[in-house]
Order: sequence, then C-alpha cells, then structure tokens
Amino acid sequence: MNKEYLLAAAESFARAELARDSSGHDWWHIARVRALARTIALHEGADVFICELAALLHDLADAKIAGDEATGIARVRRWLAEHEADAATIAQTMEIVATISFAGGDRPTPATLEGRVVQDSDRLDRRSTPAPQPIMRAPRRRSITSTRSCCCSKIA
Repeated sequence: MNKEYLLAAAESFARAELARDSSGHDWWHIARVRALARTIALHEGADVFICELAALLHDLADAKIAGDEATGIARVRRWLAEHEADAATIAQTMEIVATISFAGGDRPTPATLEGRVVQDSDRLDRRSTPAPQPIMRAPRRRSITSTRSCCCSKIA
C-alpha cells in the first residue's frame, strides 16, 4: 500500500465530493481538520497517516452528504478497498469515521488515540469557524430626481 498515493487520492475524492457543499461539511472544513489532525498527531505521537486519512474521509460518510449513515459508511469502506488500503488501515479509518462523523453526543468516545485526535480536530474547527452569514444587500440609493427638490434644481 502506497500511503502517499492513498492520501492524494483521498484528498482528490474529498475535494470533488465536497467542493460545492453548503452544509458546513465543505472542502475547506476538511482541509482545516486535516491540518489540525496532522499537527496534533505529531505532538501526541499518534499515527499521522491514519489521522490524515480519517480527517480527509470523515465527513464523506455523514448522512447530510451520503443520504444516510449506512450508505455513507459503506461508501467510504468501498472507496478504501478500491484504492488498495490494507485491512488494518481500513479497520482503523472506519472506526474513526463511524465514531465521529455524525451529529449528536450519543456516540462513544473513539477508542484509539488517532480517533481522539481526529475528533478533537473536527470539534476545534467547528468551534473556531464562524457560521456563514446571510448576504446583506446594500440599501437602495435614492435617485436625485426622486427627491422633491434640491439645491441643484434651482441652477439652470
């Protein structure tokens, strides 16, 4: 298994799938979570490869993206197998993705250090990124001709 190839392919997959997402699970969220996960993994002594791979794929299994949890989990597992990830990598990545990808606090804490690293990275990004604000329209400008009179109307 070529780790660099797998990370590059996962990045391309996530970027293509989430480029136009508006639910808060867009590509830029994934890129930030990956960077945070890499930094924390290096500091904590976690497997950087597993942390980066899980960070890249974690929202692709989310029901908001995949339609439902089971479909999302199967999709990510199938993608990993198609890209020749070994059994241990698939198991570790899927444990993380299944534990942290979904809303709600009823999921167990990830069992591995790598899972906790990715979960913390995801939470840190969600807390540090402001919610999108609605587009504000500029106030309508009143035309000079629509006013009753102005000082310029007396010049002519």
